[in-house]
Amino acid sequence: MGLEYDNSAFYYFALTLLAIYWIPSAAFLIKEVYQAFLGTGGDIGLKGRTVGEKEKAKKLIKNNSGFARLSKGKFITNFVLLLIVSVILLYLITLVRNDGEVNTFDPYTILGIEAGTSANLIKKAYRKLSLKYHPDKNPGDKSAEDTFMKIAKAYESLTDETSKENYEKYGNPDGKQALEVSIGLPRILLDNPKIVLVLYLIAMVVVIPIGVAIWYSNSKKFGEKNIMYETYQWFYQLIKEDQKLSGLPEILATSAEFRDLCKKAKLTPADNDALLKFYRTAKEKRLMIEPDPRFEKNHHILCGNLLLHAHLHRMTDQLTPNLRSTLDEMLQKVPELIDAMVEISIGQKFLNTALKVIQFSQYLVQGLWYKNNQFNQLPHFKDNVIPCHTLIEYLSTADDNKKEWLEKTLKLTEAQKQDVFTTCTLLPRVKVDIQLFVEEEEKDFYEGETNAPPLAEDDGPSGLDIFEQDLVTIRVTLTHENWDDKQGVFPVHAPLFPKTIVESWYMILTEKTQAPTKPGGPIPNAAIHAIEKVQGSSKVIVKEIRFMAPQQAGEYQMDLHILSENYLGFDEKRALEFTVKPASELPEFKPHPDDIALDNEPTLFEQVMAANMDEESSDDDDDDDDDDDDDQPKTENNKKSNDNDDDDDDDDDGDNSEED
Repeated sequence: MGLEYDNSAFYYFALTLLAIYWIPSAAFLIKEVYQAFLGTGGDIGLKGRTVGEKEKAKKLIKNNSGFARLSKGKFITNFVLLLIVSVILLYLITLVRNDGEVNTFDPYTILGIEAGTSANLIKKAYRKLSLKYHPDKNPGDKSAEDTFMKIAKAYESLTDETSKENYEKYGNPDGKQALEVSIGLPRILLDNPKIVLVLYLIAMVVVIPIGVAIWYSNSKKFGEKNIMYETYQWFYQLIKEDQKLSGLPEILATSAEFRDLCKKAKLTPADNDALLKFYRTAKEKRLMIEPDPRFEKNHHILCGNLLLHAHLHRMTDQLTPNLRSTLDEMLQKVPELIDAMVEISIGQKFLNTALKVIQFSQYLVQGLWYKNNQFNQLPHFKDNVIPCHTLIEYLSTADDNKKEWLEKTLKLTEAQKQDVFTTCTLLPRVKVDIQLFVEEEEKDFYEGETNAPPLAEDDGPSGLDIFEQDLVTIRVTLTHENWDDKQGVFPVHAPLFPKTIVESWYMILTEKTQAPTKPGGPIPNAAIHAIEKVQGSSKVIVKEIRFMAPQQAGEYQMDLHILSENYLGFDEKRALEFTVKPASELPEFKPHPDDIALDNEPTLFEQVMAANMDEESSDDDDDDDDDDDDDQPKTENNKKSNDNDDDDDDDDDGDNSEED
């Protein structure tokens, strides 16, 4: 029997394919609906510990719950596709109920009779159907011709003894078959074979190439960390060695991501009026520098620049809801874009610029600008002055002194003071320990201890031998002294940043940096040896930084910059001093006897080669033996021939003597 198109098989096949999409899509839909109306708007990561965080949590929940969550494009697209697939699934299920049996060879079903029918009735059913589907009465009808052949085969399997026996034993009148299959396509394609060809051409020539082209055009726009290549190009051109902090917001606004968001916002006249009003206010109060003339006519870059300054100066109340929503989307992309700016700065060896970019990240997360005080990270402080030089010094002060300062200087209420105290417990109080060692010497030098002794801030590691071109490791341990075991992991305290972020630290190892030429001036660039970034919230964070020791012996000084990406006033710079000894003073290496014995053992390759040589030598010996065997008879024959020759010679001599 030949292959045939099977409607029921196609129904099951289509149901399986659609179910692969329908099940996860429906799960996503149910989850979103649950989070929108019964949940908390998703995993926001906030517990409402301070007044600012509570307001932020309310805002995030509002934007991620109810119809605000369900009105997003991702949900709507998924809902429409799921609705279409569900309708198709219901239709296929109805078809399966009506015609759900996959085609098998059943002569009784083909002839339209019941099992056990008499031979006369079988013959009558055959004649009736054969007349109906005879090819002469259905010229050009491929389906009728196929049905006529099946009727003939069914009749034969019920009337012919051999065919009947084969059918009862193997399920086929032709006997045992290797495989019985049918084509899982609807029979309508059998009547219209051109449809298959057209669909195949559409899929192979139109659908697949267009899909691949769309995917490729979108994928080639993005580089590492999901940042557009166009953004990297803009940053590479605009970031300079003597970059000023005040110019970084405009550089960030040139990113392709921000420009796309400003285009997507579709600003209304009210939005433009709000931006113009803020621009005039910022210009009068000198809150921002004059825009670069190259970008004056680019409204999207100007829009992004103004929105960033509105956030940095905490003046978002002057923006329209549409502008605030656009600003929130921009700020959510800030961490990845800051990483790209740092990467480009380090790649061009602009240490001073890299430090300013990281500082810029702190301002963005906390919603402050360089003219503000680091104490503004605490609620209710604004620009008030308190009797402390740094925020860390204030956090280390006793609560009674804090309370006295808050009452006399700021005149806060009890609720406000409690809010300040709570915030002080959330800000990081990190103890930094540094260990310096050489990997090969760590176990021997420290006598098997798991941790090397800490390196003091101003003292070098006594007794540590570092030789030329050694691989030196700096192990940095950050310990949160105000860690709460009950609370566990907590996000960065940033009430004005519309996203929950995890605490991050940059560690940059450089040559000894010089003091600025003038107070408040830029730090001269120094050689950068290594840079690492650690991310995560835990009581103890350990990071190892490796660098190659200098090629020449001598005394060296380096600086290790430990910079927070999220908070102002918590950066540290540790001085490292160490001595590099000449490589000629390295102690003579004495290998262990076991290592020597192991080195003397032949390798697998040498063993294989030796075995091959033994086989070749044995073959040569066999050949020599064969040659010896061949040579032995020849020698005896030679002896015999020589003896005969000697006899002949004697006979000749005898004859000659007789003649004489």
